[in-house]
Amino acid sequence: MNQQRFASPTAPARSFAPKLAATTRRRAGNISIAFIALLSLTVAATGCGGNGSSNGSPAAAPPTGLSYSPAPTLTVGVPMATLAPTVGGGPATQYSVDPALPAGLALDPVTGAISGNPSSVYPPTIHTITASNSGGSVAFDLLFEVQAGSQLPVAEFVATVLSSSELGGAVNLRLALSDLSASDVTVVYTVAGTASAADYVVDSSPVVITAGTLLATIVFTPTNDGITEANETVIVTLASASGADIGPANIATVTISDATAGPCNFTYSDPSVEAGRFASIIPVTPSIGCGGATGYVIAPALPAGLVLGATTGVISGTPTAAQGPISYTVTASNAQGSTTTVITISVDEPLFDLFGLDVIISYLPANGVATGEISIYLQETPSDSQAGTRNIPGYSFGISVDSSKLVVTDVLEGSDQVALNGGQAAEFFVWNAVPGGITVGTIFDIEQGVFLVAGVPQEVVVVQFDAVPAFLIGNPNGSSVPLPFASDLGSPPVAVVISVGGQDAFPQTFTPIVHFIP
Repeated sequence: MNQQRFASPTAPARSFAPKLAATTRRRAGNISIAFIALLSLTVAATGCGGNGSSNGSPAAAPPTGLSYSPAPTLTVGVPMATLAPTVGGGPATQYSVDPALPAGLALDPVTGAISGNPSSVYPPTIHTITASNSGGSVAFDLLFEVQAGSQLPVAEFVATVLSSSELGGAVNLRLALSDLSASDVTVVYTVAGTASAADYVVDSSPVVITAGTLLATIVFTPTNDGITEANETVIVTLASASGADIGPANIATVTISDATAGPCNFTYSDPSVEAGRFASIIPVTPSIGCGGATGYVIAPALPAGLVLGATTGVISGTPTAAQGPISYTVTASNAQGSTTTVITISVDEPLFDLFGLDVIISYLPANGVATGEISIYLQETPSDSQAGTRNIPGYSFGISVDSSKLVVTDVLEGSDQVALNGGQAAEFFVWNAVPGGITVGTIFDIEQGVFLVAGVPQEVVVVQFDAVPAFLIGNPNGSSVPLPFASDLGSPPVAVVISVGGQDAFPQTFTPIVHFIP
């Protein structure tokens, strides 16, 4: 039989009846806010036997049986559904809570309703809700816990205003993620504007940003309809994405000018290039409007190792000398005129070395069969006082492979990478065979709690391969096959880059060589 304790209004007492704990649930892929209700009943009254008040009128009946409906699952930044109390006995005239609720939540002192939008992480804490009137009080305990919500990367356009002409060639609409994703991100987009379907060709929706990369490209190519006409527009809108949120820069407008004009609206896909010495840059492409351009020149001369396409305007290559930021003027021209734009290029000294050790593999000339593997190492360059101490959360690179000589059969995590996460290796590791070679991407810990430190060489990857028999059959002299690192493999290209301190570092690379000896 349940028992209740009564107390005077000035000295409320509480009993400690068995508490009922609600279950906390965690939805897959979403860290949520859960609240767990723990039930305890306390009944307070004014004395025993119906003592009257000082004026002789009967005391108010105290509230009893305070409870709240089952707690919902909440997320930081998402308003909670209002929790309304259930209470018996005499009507409650006031509600209070101790300690104060988590930031963003509030208790209505008159109705007892709890509502709000939780704004920060909060450790599990019991909060006592008290309902009272002049006759007594009753209490109910709630355990609040606020955890971080899901943080999806944001997908949006790198540039939202572009231009070309009917003779201007392809325009690359580049999409970027705010952070790496462990799975492919598929982005659905729509195409509209004043231009008709006869005025251009554009890639079909959707576009996929491959796992472990940050960029994808929608290729738009104007066509020359031979008609003298005013400028036309094509509007590409990012509508939705799987595995990402759509950012505010979700609409890109391309203006198409008639083919009979000089060039105008000349810009580059990256007007401020931060390159690394000995690291191939992602090609920097021009966008140009009005009549387009048939030729490009640049002044002063580009850093050693970089080149400007004389007819395409594309800047590409591998810089071999470090330099601070330098501004370059690029002139685009056609038969009707010319225009200029400025691009800034800096080349940093590498903070890291990425290299493989040469290997010797034996084979029989009679059948050309050979199998081997080569290890890839990462080491921080002794360039400053922090060398050997920097935390590395991830990396990516490509390796060029001559498919007429070698076939990559597998890419494994190296011994030093396997040792991370308590011997569970990297949380995200992916490799892909692509035309011209392979690409590799790694995030050691998606929540950025585990890092690699490369004060000494760290074996990160082991590439396993078979020789193509036709390459070695009948060859009594042996042969060597280089496996150079590359930043132009995959679509979009996977850069040779080390993530450190929230920035990209471009390592110095050293090409490993496979020597086949009969």
